[in-house]
Order: sequence, then structure tokens, then C-alpha cells
Amino acid sequence: MSAQSSYRKVLVHGEWKKNQVNIKVVPSSWNPTQTQIEIVNEEWEKRPQGVYNGPLWRFERVVKEDQTVSIELSKCSYKWHFILRHQQYQSAIEYPNPTSVTSLMVTTDNKIVLGVRQGSDQGGMLHAVGGGFIDPKLAAVENHHNEWKALPECLFETSAREITEETSLQRDKHYSIEKFRLLGVVWGSNHDTTCVMYAPVNVASTDVAIRGKEHSYLFFPSTDEGTLSSIVENNGLPIAEDIDATDHMVLAISLLRKYLVSK
Repeated sequence: MSAQSSYRKVLVHGEWKKNQVNIKVVPSSWNPTQTQIEIVNEEWEKRPQGVYNGPLWRFERVVKEDQTVSIELSKCSYKWHFILRHQQYQSAIEYPNPTSVTSLMVTTDNKIVLGVRQGSDQGGMLHAVGGGFIDPKLAAVENHHNEWKALPECLFETSAREITEETSLQRDKHYSIEKFRLLGVVWGSNHDTTCVMYAPVNVASTDVAIRGKEHSYLFFPSTDEGTLSSIVENNGLPIAEDIDATDHMVLAISLLRKYLVSK
């Protein structure tokens, strides 16, 4: 099990309902350097089959207000993240830094749903099932990293979409986004920023199954404080020591532990 990443960082934490989260589109503060452009142009030609350049939302900053939180996003695209996430720079300012959602589904028998990923993006690693990039509602797409027109998908909708795509659970039948809560925003060694979502579902862990090809196996650790603390302190599941955990998963569980203790 890998040691804690030096990149791991909680940017903001709290508890926000859907109507307390504001998304704002702002100009991008990142322009790729000539060196980055050359790296991306060369390495993109070697990408695995099936990897394509889709539009993403770059994380710019988060502003915590009295009862609300504002998340500022700008335009980016996947090929820049896919290549440059393997480069080592000093800060998030120098990366494409796309914005994602990490969902922590909590079942009626007080378990969370973790999975081993497959594919080219953190494949073979343990993460929270129900995660993915915030989609744009597109009007047009071009090849450059910020030449397209769209509005961001609501991050609560992102969480619901990913849960439905990755598991056997169905929206409204098995969960309601009105019960979801944003617990915080975190950044890690994959060099993207994720919004951590508490996502209670109205089924037991035995009723949750894999949908699609994104995961090879599911784990259902308990939400008790001892188990959550052990995951955070060990940077992963003690019962799966040979499987490295993503920074996003460990940080998300640290926020879930804080949230549940406060209840």
C-alpha cells in the first residue's frame, strides 16, 4: 500500500445541499506552455485505443460563503489532462486540473461502496464507485483546450449519473439527489480536483452490483469510525493491502468520517 501522497490536499470542507452550491464559469487562468504543447502533441499520438479528447471543466477556485459555496470553473479538454497528469510541476496552477465528482454511497446497512478500477485512468486502483468528470452541456467543440461553448452539469447530477452508469442502482427508485450533500473539495496526485459527495441510498450493500466495465471488483467497508479511520491512516483498505488507493478516495473518506462524527 503506497504512502500518503505529497499532493493530497483538502481545499474546503463542510456540508451543503444542492441549493447551497453555486457553479460559476470564469476565464481560464491556465495557458499551456510551449513545452507542454509539444509534450501533449507527441504523447497524444501514442494514447491507448478508445481514449478520446472530450471537453472538461477546469477547476479554478472555491469560495466558502455564509451558507453557500461557489465553485469557479473554466474550459479545458481531456487530452491535456490525460498526458500532463503524468508530469511533475510545482502546483495545480500549472496543470489542466479538470473537475470531477467523487460519490460516497452509504447503504442502509451502513456500508460504503468502493471498487477496483479498470482501464487507462488509474486502472487497478481502489476508488469510490460513482465518480467522474463534470460534463459540459455542449453547443460546440473544437480541438484546442478551451475553444467550445457550454454550461457545466450540476455536480449533484454528475454524482447521480455516475452512480447509475457504474452500479445497478436507479435514480429516484434507489436514491434521491435531494438527500445528497457536498462535503468538500479536494485535490490529489492524479492532478484533478474532485467534489466529494455524500450519497445515501435506500438499499443494502448486498443489492449493489457492478454495471459496465469500469470496475473489476467491489468492496463494502463499514461506515463505523474505526473502519473509516483505519482506511485514512493506512491510505487504503487493510484487507486489500496490495491495492493502492486513489488520493481522492482517501480524502473523501476523511471528509465522510468528519461528517458522520458531527451527526
